[in-house]
Amino acid sequence: MNLNSTQNDAPSAQAQPRARPSWYRDPLLIGVLGATLALDQLTKWLVTSNMAPGQSIPAQGIARITYVHNTGGVFGLFQGYGMILTIIAFAAVGLMIWLYRSSPMPALIMRAALGLQMGGAIGNLIDRLRVGSVIDFIDLGPWPVFNVADSSIVVGITVLAWYFGTGRDRPDHRREAPADEPPPPSSP
Repeated sequence: MNLNSTQNDAPSAQAQPRARPSWYRDPLLIGVLGATLALDQLTKWLVTSNMAPGQSIPAQGIARITYVHNTGGVFGLFQGYGMILTIIAFAAVGLMIWLYRSSPMPALIMRAALGLQMGGAIGNLIDRLRVGSVIDFIDLGPWPVFNVADSSIVVGITVLAWYFGTGRDRPDHRREAPADEPPPPSSP
């Protein structure tokens, strides 16, 4: 042991894990976010350009396109609380960015789910800032009228709940071979 040499406690550059890109440079997250946002805004533009508020196509039936303005939240809850819901939307986007950044290396499914949620939240936020309410148009029977952004948020939340609920976020989550199954052959 050489007492005159200085020891460097910092790990070498080779031993450090490769840094992952920031959330805004993640092609999967940004691709899903962009596609969700584009589809949401395109469908809302088509509805507002071709229909009058309150109009339904067809006029009767279980599946219709019905143009409504929603000043509340999802499923029409909290009507008239637009400013509070706008603040919550900004906070939700911030929370999703934090969730992405706090994960050592987010799985593909987590990144896609976050892209769906962020695209939906931003789509509805654009409506709130631009027209003071969210434009809804998908009318399916007993469900309150909703839009592409709402659907994306719900699907993203459901996928994340499944992902975290099944323990897929843990690094030790591996498929273990049953005791009666021989281990896979090793390569020569």
